[in-house]
Amino acid sequence: MVLSRHRLGLALAAACAGMTTLGGYHWWQLSQFNAALEQENLVAAARHASDHGHFAEAYRLEQQGEFQTALEQYGTLLSSESGSVATQARYNMATLTLREGMRLWELGDAELAIPLVELAKTGFRELLQNTPEHWDARYNLEVALRLLPDAVAEPELEEVNPERSPRATLTMEAQTELP
Repeated sequence: MVLSRHRLGLALAAACAGMTTLGGYHWWQLSQFNAALEQENLVAAARHASDHGHFAEAYRLEQQGEFQTALEQYGTLLSSESGSVATQARYNMATLTLREGMRLWELGDAELAIPLVELAKTGFRELLQNTPEHWDARYNLEVALRLLPDAVAEPELEEVNPERSPRATLTMEAQTELP
């Protein structure tokens, strides 16, 4: 009985030591990441295998003008366990798409710009469904809507002779006698 308590105590002490070591390692990684960000060294920050490191890499790619690669990198973060990283990645994806659409619009390439602006509007709307207090997303959605307003359904005009419309003839009862 005494021996099993002793083994249990040793196992518990080893587990605590392991958890402390792991916690210390994570703390060290975060301090290295934060130091790299403070020095604006995005390459060093991106070396960290955490979601924050992947986010830094996506941001670095965005700053270098690598549109497609940055979008792909942000896309990997949408399922992040950290909700704030996923939210910020969704916002950056929509913003990056809007910027590229606006750039193409200014170059006169509406054929490529319109789908990008529409995609950005969808991204901002999805973000605002989950986090309605995200004011930057609201603002950017307004910018996108000013650039490319949503199509509004035209109200149906009243028909002059509704009894002669194709719908009316299908719903009328057939007359067998002349009046």
